[in-house]
Amino acid sequence: MTQNTPTPLTLRVSFSSDGPDAPIRFSLSCPELDVDAGPYPFTPPLDEKALDGLRWYMEQWHRWPAETELPRATRIEAQMEDWGRALFHTIFCDPPAARLWQQFRAHDQQARLLTLDATDYRVLRLPWELLADEEGHVFALGVSIRRRLHQVQAAQPRAFDLPVRVLMVIPRPEDETFIDPRASASALLDAVEPLGPERVVVEFLHPPTLKALTARLRDRQKPPVHVVHFDGHGVYRPQTGLGYLLFEDANGDRREGDPVDADRLGTLLTQARVPLMVLDACQSAHADAPDPYSSVAARLIRAGVGSVVAMQYSVLVETSKRFMAAFYRALAAGQTIGLAMDEGRYDLLSDTLRATLYRPDGSERKFHLRDWFLPALYQQQADPAPFWDGNKIPECRCRRATWRHPPGSPRLQPDRPGHQCRS
Repeated sequence: MTQNTPTPLTLRVSFSSDGPDAPIRFSLSCPELDVDAGPYPFTPPLDEKALDGLRWYMEQWHRWPAETELPRATRIEAQMEDWGRALFHTIFCDPPAARLWQQFRAHDQQARLLTLDATDYRVLRLPWELLADEEGHVFALGVSIRRRLHQVQAAQPRAFDLPVRVLMVIPRPEDETFIDPRASASALLDAVEPLGPERVVVEFLHPPTLKALTARLRDRQKPPVHVVHFDGHGVYRPQTGLGYLLFEDANGDRREGDPVDADRLGTLLTQARVPLMVLDACQSAHADAPDPYSSVAARLIRAGVGSVVAMQYSVLVETSKRFMAAFYRALAAGQTIGLAMDEGRYDLLSDTLRATLYRPDGSERKFHLRDWFLPALYQQQADPAPFWDGNKIPECRCRRATWRHPPGSPRLQPDRPGHQCRS
């Protein structure tokens, strides 16, 4: 069994209310420092206009990046750090709360974790990943941000064992337009390749249906799965107030997809006890309904999944590829899931170029997007490091991980050049 890295210093912000329209309160606590503050009243600092603008920037701007809309996009980018500071000052403006933050920041503990514990959609819909103090966005200051829902069930996810077993779920219904199905898988395979088969085994689910997924996770004759990576379409539908993932049709008709809502998915995966699910799917963490478990990410946490990485808005292909590459590289190097999230955010923030646009006259324009805060992390309790066992993981071991393809399944592993060992 892999061991967890030393417990991070955790500052918890706990929100509560008596209903969807009742006043919101919050309290602060840091058990390791034996201090707390509150309760305090909470008023969301971002109004509907700000949230609509952010949603337009993330969901629509890339679809039609006209020159006439560039000033609006630039204004929103300029407001992001201000919005992050507004969220911060709403929480840490009271003197006891401010002192608690300073103690938290000044402590010599290397790993710091800010936990936002809420079930009120008015809290969950806010872009907390933008959180910033006077020095800048807190994730860049060594503070990882995660979300919790304090009304989760008591069932605990299983621990990570070696080899860590990763199950790739890559549905591609024929009536949908998808990118190369190897794009997301390639980022994972490249990251874990040096670890060797004693540390990681990657499977590809075939067929990529919900029925096959539940059967695999419930099959006690096969080794348990530690990471489920879903690479496909996701959407949040206001009409039903639920998030959906698009699987392939269980009847074998690839012309149609199977849109699986958060309730159905969560019910079928209850007691699966998966330690980590990665949802490389649009709007899989979208929360904009009174039901706190309307998003796919939140519903999976309620079903007993330990950690869920999901997307709050629509995600571009280039964004997904780069985030997943940095995220899995950090996990393979022995980092916790929270710290691996930060590595992915660093990569997206350090280079905002997402595409090159070509005008009718043949000229080019570079399209930039500040979408580094799009991935969100939901966790039950611990922030584990899947590949860490107390020893330094070597950079190269001159062997490949084991890729398991069921008979008859498509060979999704990318063609790879010969391995060049420099050790």
